[in-house]
Amino acid sequence: MSLNIEKLWNQFGEVIIDQNECIESNFHIWAIGTDRHDIWQWFDQNSEYGLVSLMFGKGN
Repeated sequence: MSLNIEKLWNQFGEVIIDQNECIESNFHIWAIGTDRHDIWQWFDQNSEYGLVSLMFGKGN
């Protein structure tokens, strides 16, 4: 199965994050309580151009 990282990133933008920076619902492969930074790290490692490209576009 092919994973569209950009689409998944956009879906992650809808996930509620608590005051401890943890997700409040299950999302993709992550369980409730997963730290946002751990998820960001996964995106950084699995995106062709890294997390910055997802956040600001491929030209950055």
